[in-house]
Amino acid sequence: MNSKKKKGQMARRLVYYCIVVLTLTGIWAAVLKTIDHSIDTSDVLTFVGAAFGGELLLLAFKRVFAKPSDQEEDM
Repeated sequence: MNSKKKKGQMARRLVYYCIVVLTLTGIWAAVLKTIDHSIDTSDVLTFVGAAFGGELLLLAFKRVFAKPSDQEEDM
C-alpha cells in the first residue's frame, strides 16, 4: 500500500506545480495588462501555456494509456 502512495506522488506534485504556475502566470499577465494596456504579454503566456499545459496533457495521456494496476501486480 505504501508503494502505491509513492508511485503517484511525483505525478501528483507535478500536476499541482503546473496548475500553480499556469494560474500565477495568468494572474500576473492580467494585473500587468490592467496597469498598462500597451504591454503585450502574449509571448510569455504562449510559452508558459505550451510548456506547462503540454506537460499536463502528457501526464493525462500517460494516465489514460497506463496498464491497469492489477496487471502490474501479477508480474
